[in-house]
Amino acid sequence: TGGRGRVEPFLRTAALTGRPFSGLFRRMSSRRVHAAAGPHPGGNSAGAGSFRTFCVLVFFNALVYISNATFTPYITTYYKSRGITVAEIGILTAIGPLVALFLQPMWGILADRTGKHLWFLRVAAAGSMLSVLFFYRAASYPEFAAVMALYSFFSIVIAPLGDAVAVGYVQEHGYRFSIVRMGGTVGYA
Repeated sequence: TGGRGRVEPFLRTAALTGRPFSGLFRRMSSRRVHAAAGPHPGGNSAGAGSFRTFCVLVFFNALVYISNATFTPYITTYYKSRGITVAEIGILTAIGPLVALFLQPMWGILADRTGKHLWFLRVAAAGSMLSVLFFYRAASYPEFAAVMALYSFFSIVIAPLGDAVAVGYVQEHGYRFSIVRMGGTVGYA
């Protein structure tokens, strides 16, 4: 165990509070960290239900990163197979980050102001799922650009909104957000 007993409370505090340096300069016992984190997953009456939801969050995070890992590298090959030039592929690839730069904050502000993160996440997931189907119907560069803009409008917020929902859940139930994020890491690999 060595130094693990000293490091784990700090990491748990950082993962649960989002303040990585909050426990750096003062010692916190694992009892204080556990009390600040809320009820232990197995210690509440809804333990089985909350653990099931926690597993769904881990699985959801894995699916988000699996979809990113498969869509991003292969969409350029699909463009090429549909006769799009290399220069046009570069522009199509830039649409997602440009849309994210301007519209991702809008989604976050709306979700934060309304407090309906899960509702916005569902809308974004449904919109992303439906808009990706239009890639099969597109036949020209302008059509691909429109489809990519529509797809990006919805898909850019799935990971951040999923993280917001997961952070709120793990803080309420005393789980570690790092485990939820590990689902994304495994999914991306």
